Amino acid sequence: MPRPEIICAQCKRSFSPAHSGIQHCSQLCRNTTMRQVVYLPLTAERLRSLINYEPTSGVFTWLVNRGGQKIRSIAGVVSEHRRFIKVDKKMYGANRLAWLYMTGSWPSREVDHIDNDSLNDSWVNLRDVSRQVNQQNLRRPMRRNQSGFLGVTASGNGYLARLYVNGVQKCLGTYPTPIEAHEAYMSAKRQQHEGCTA
Repeated sequence: MPRPEIICAQCKRSFSPAHSGIQHCSQLCRNTTMRQVVYLPLTAERLRSLINYEPTSGVFTWLVNRGGQKIRSIAGVVSEHRRFIKVDKKMYGANRLAWLYMTGSWPSREVDHIDNDSLNDSWVNLRDVSRQVNQQNLRRPMRRNQSGFLGVTASGNGYLARLYVNGVQKCLGTYPTPIEAHEAYMSAKRQQHEGCTA
């Protein structure tokens, strides 16, 4: 006696299953259905059930055994001088997880490390700021800077100090040494960049 036809859970075609318990007309439909796993956005409650965050030290430790990680072991990996933690198969910056853990909601902008140490995820060292304010907190020159000083470039026989304020470059003058140019830059930076914490 032939089995009754049923509807495939994936493509919605009717088919006669070879035995009971089959819900898909082919292996392709079954595999497609299995790949369509939807992960819900991470919530503070879910995070707090998996990880403990110590606000004074900024250290995350596991509350459960996860993929080779033991309870109370430090969570995450360090890459490019930042800590990342994988939660429910997705990688997050530890600074953003600290914000979620402490406030109960995701940061609306970028989470800046006030002391410019991106491994210091202690609560007092984090702030939710715009990208512009975050960039104003730079303390070291970019790799391509040949003077070795933030805000300073070689110019003829001297060193030019310049600062960007709201996207507009301000020339602060030319100085005989890069140190003097950098001091002029830092003085102006402290006055005109709200993000400057140096």
